[in-house]
Amino acid sequence: LRADTELAKRGYAFSILGGVLVEREGHARGLWRCSPRGFNWTPAGYNEPIHWVETAEAAVDYTLMLLALRS
Repeated sequence: LRADTELAKRGYAFSILGGVLVEREGHARGLWRCSPRGFNWTPAGYNEPIHWVETAEAAVDYTLMLLALRS
């Protein structure tokens, strides 16, 4: 995700902070964390994850889908 220049042009940034933190223009969008089931996604403002995937590739695909909707 960090290497995607289109995402960077649109203001997205990714950092490691207790998981993979997804931000846009300094505002958190959500956090991916490792879990026994694979990876879980917790959107900003939520206390619990709302989506689970088994692989890192699936997490990237889901993230790209989410960011396309939030452009």
